[in-house]
Amino acid sequence: VSSVDRITDSQGQPDTFPGQSADGCFVTWDEAPSIGGAEHDVRIAHLPSGESGTLLDHARYPSWSHDGSNLVFAGIAPRSPQVYIAGMDTDCATGDAFVTSQDPVTDLYRTGDPDFTPDATKVVFNYNRDADAISTLAVVDLSSLVVTDLSATDGAGHAFVRDEGDGIGFGNSQEGGQ
Repeated sequence: VSSVDRITDSQGQPDTFPGQSADGCFVTWDEAPSIGGAEHDVRIAHLPSGESGTLLDHARYPSWSHDGSNLVFAGIAPRSPQVYIAGMDTDCATGDAFVTSQDPVTDLYRTGDPDFTPDATKVVFNYNRDADAISTLAVVDLSSLVVTDLSATDGAGHAFVRDEGDGIGFGNSQEGGQ
């Protein structure tokens, strides 16, 4: 690493879950208006110009598809709290970035941390199964919208799919987690 540059423009607000577009021109992140705040927005910055703005209201955990054509994110109130896919139209030369569509891909409650598989045919994410608020990992097949729970992942969160597509890494908040 030859330099460290700040790209977010928040004043005292937490900026988390950054991700870079496939062409390297844009970065998205989750911005909360205050520490512990219930509202979140997905912000975007055009790296060549430094310009930034809000891309999605009431959204968290943005993650780009490997080809840069889609962004997966989790909605928060008043948006339904499930996983969404946003079609993206970006132009590095002009700095334009537009959401062309926003479609929910799950009907599960309290979802988070979605990430595409390298071929963008599936999304791994975590969700709370029941009132005890213990999260678990699941995968949704984007062609059929069938959701499959991943076994032995109680307490899992912040999942990511390896670039090779052959594994999933995640953090675990449960003592002695599986």
